[in-house]
Amino acid sequence: MDELRKAYETLGLEEGATREEVNKKYDLYVRRARSRSRTQEGGEPEEDFEAINRAYRSIITFEDNKVIEQKRQERFRKWGRWAGTAEKTDDFLRLHRTKIWLSLLAVIVIIFGITTYVNHRQEQERLASLPPIDLSIMFIGNFMLPDDSKANEALEQSILAPFPDWKRVSAHVSYLPLDNPDTGQMGMALQQKAQIEVMTEKPDLYIMDKSTFAWLAQGGALQDLDDYANEELKPLLTGEAALEQKTEEDTSSHIYGIDLSGSPLSANLALGKTDMIAGIRGGTELSDKTLEFIKRYLEAETGN
Repeated sequence: MDELRKAYETLGLEEGATREEVNKKYDLYVRRARSRSRTQEGGEPEEDFEAINRAYRSIITFEDNKVIEQKRQERFRKWGRWAGTAEKTDDFLRLHRTKIWLSLLAVIVIIFGITTYVNHRQEQERLASLPPIDLSIMFIGNFMLPDDSKANEALEQSILAPFPDWKRVSAHVSYLPLDNPDTGQMGMALQQKAQIEVMTEKPDLYIMDKSTFAWLAQGGALQDLDDYANEELKPLLTGEAALEQKTEEDTSSHIYGIDLSGSPLSANLALGKTDMIAGIRGGTELSDKTLEFIKRYLEAETGN
């Protein structure tokens, strides 16, 4: 308190002077200092004004801390005899808030990591217990699943139905409404997503609508099926079931798709659709199960 009393004396004020009196006195010294700097004559030496500055800051800091302490006491007064405990708890939380939040965050991260690991292990165990996949299919184009959490499972079961010897199929639906000119930015985003999936996913079979078939075939993403169309599939191909396209690098037409839209089996799939054109990834061959799938659908269409 001696230091505070000295600060008041430096400003030429009595101890306990009001905030207004302190500010007025300090403003007076500031004006004198400015006048001195302009005239460079008379007035207190510079070191005296530094002392006035320190005295003013000491008084203002003391007054501010006093107000803060009063507010603090008012805030904890409602706790009655527990006020001391509440204040200590508040001090602890204020001083260690960052550590507490970091600790909580660390706990959350650990719990999330453990949960993710356990779920991953359980999923791996579940997949390991399943029979191997007989056929993987990517439906890409204007195909829509019902708004149901088990819609994909229902689609896979409807694909399995005509093949009693198969145990399991995998189906993925990538919605791509290329026929709709009003899709705008959403349509562009869906197309980019489809491009990434075509580049990264490796299904045994693509099922496409006509627009998506033309887009992928012309871009060279599909394998030509000329040999299959002229051999194993030839007896089953009627009308315009074999679909030809020219690519950007090859101006001659080749068969890149087999139209299965007219097959009665396509009507039984748990899937909203318009067309069903079968094709395979460029640089690959038809697997035995893929060829069996296409033959079964064509047989149902021709009645063989």
